[in-house]
Amino acid sequence: MKRRTFFSMSVVGLAAVGTCSLWKRDPEPPLQLVSLSAQQSRQFVPAEVGTELWAVLRIDVDEGPTEDRPPVHVGLVVDTSGSMEGAPIEAARSAAAELIGSLQDGDRLTVVTFDSKAELVVANVEIDDDTRDESLEKVAEIAAGGTTDLAAGLHAAIEDLRPHVVQGRVTRLVLLSDGVPNDASSIPSAVAQASSMGITVTALGFGLDYDEGQLASIAQQTGGTFHFLEQPEALVPLFREENLRLQGIAAQEIVLTLTTGPNVELMEVVGQSYALPQPRIFMGLGDLSRGQERVVVVRLRVGPHRAGAPVELLDGLLTYRDPRSGQTIELDVFLSARAEDDAAVLAESIDPAVEREIENAKAAAMTLHAISLYRDGNPHEASAVLGKAIPQAAAISGRLDDSRLQEQTSNMVKLAEAIAEDEEAFERTEPEEELAQPDLHNPFHARTKAPAKQGLAGKRALRQAHGDAMVNFQARPNSAKK
Repeated sequence: MKRRTFFSMSVVGLAAVGTCSLWKRDPEPPLQLVSLSAQQSRQFVPAEVGTELWAVLRIDVDEGPTEDRPPVHVGLVVDTSGSMEGAPIEAARSAAAELIGSLQDGDRLTVVTFDSKAELVVANVEIDDDTRDESLEKVAEIAAGGTTDLAAGLHAAIEDLRPHVVQGRVTRLVLLSDGVPNDASSIPSAVAQASSMGITVTALGFGLDYDEGQLASIAQQTGGTFHFLEQPEALVPLFREENLRLQGIAAQEIVLTLTTGPNVELMEVVGQSYALPQPRIFMGLGDLSRGQERVVVVRLRVGPHRAGAPVELLDGLLTYRDPRSGQTIELDVFLSARAEDDAAVLAESIDPAVEREIENAKAAAMTLHAISLYRDGNPHEASAVLGKAIPQAAAISGRLDDSRLQEQTSNMVKLAEAIAEDEEAFERTEPEEELAQPDLHNPFHARTKAPAKQGLAGKRALRQAHGDAMVNFQARPNSAKK
């Protein structure tokens, strides 16, 4: 792995003893906490025939020494619709107060609420003793009532953040919602704006009635994270965790570029939507904090190669900005194999750690696919996907003795049971040809049918399965630290 750092030089004029001299000072060097590694499912491919293999790329961030962090810019976007009345809105106020109280002097804050319309509760302000107290007072007055104009809330927060988004400042939106938006048509434009401005979104799905696909997509497209919270008492601890992540941001504006070698095609980035195959893709991954990792699993198709020939599989290039120094840093990694016609050599076993990542990612992707089918009124297809995925995941989780895959398998079983019990809720009331066809590549499209009869157990199974699956495709605690 190579590491390249691009330094910007500044020239400062100094006057001393009646003379003036010019000198150059390098910026503070980065701590170099980030590493990029890659492994593949096998080192040899069969000669003279096409085949497929898997690759796992891992971005790790070390804890590093304790030191002052760069300033942060936080936007809170809180659902205050009528369904938040009671314990939920009380928990939201407490969680917001927790986060505001943890901000340091010099940080900036925006608070937006949304119900039937968006309200700018705290216009962008730099935090000091006075503004912190004023912000806490305003948050304490937040009340619930009205419908759910989530799009207006996002747009209002982004517009308030826009004049203050500057290099060197970590900018994060924390979005909390417990329901389905009135009109999702303008959410994609808000997400695109946030992404272009380098604003990552932490999306929190609260309760059992939000649109999990929509909130997860908002987070994923901005390089942020999604979390499922069922009970009000989970809000404050999660906001506390979010504050810790903000305190430890070590890499911003992360982009992973994947380039395939000759006669090799990139067929799938598990859990991501790309028009493939392509010879090169650029993955915007948002930011990572100390003690976090991001894992990317890809499927490659390798064309025929003569026996003994080296096979150039994949180049991975990671670029990110170090918030401490403002410097842009590059890391790269290269994967290769060899074409082989010896059956004994080709029978090599896969590294169990690599297989665990591959199988967890595949199970998570199948879970999300089944949920999407179910949400779009195709419960029979969703059941078929799970019916195939569950036995495979169960067998592999037992062989690898992998607790994470075992938990995902259990979630899939509960999800399959919930779908089976709820299929009668999807009886069509209109002829097939009169129903709008869902755009499965658009996470913001209107659902053609809704699981109207789904009970609490079914909702819980769906949200839990979705939330656990999403962990595979976003920033998470470094597995080496667990």
